[in-house]
Amino acid sequence: MLNPNNRSLYTSALTSPPCMVFDEAIATSFSLDPVFLLQAPVYLAFTATDSNRAQDPVSIFEAIRRYSERLTVYVQKGRIAV
Repeated sequence: MLNPNNRSLYTSALTSPPCMVFDEAIATSFSLDPVFLLQAPVYLAFTATDSNRAQDPVSIFEAIRRYSERLTVYVQKGRIAV
């Protein structure tokens, strides 16, 4: 049985170890906030590069487009928060 007190952030789980590159991820969640689905690709894109493009809206949209195809999230039916 999983320990309910042992939690981790998706961002820490998605962060690649040193000298490794993020390829794909599968996540599961009982409930989901759709804002997370936008934050995760942006986080991945800006941790993969050392440039400071986080303020550029075009870079943010490009990050969402590029990394969203590499994330699969399974969530409990009817538990998506809007």
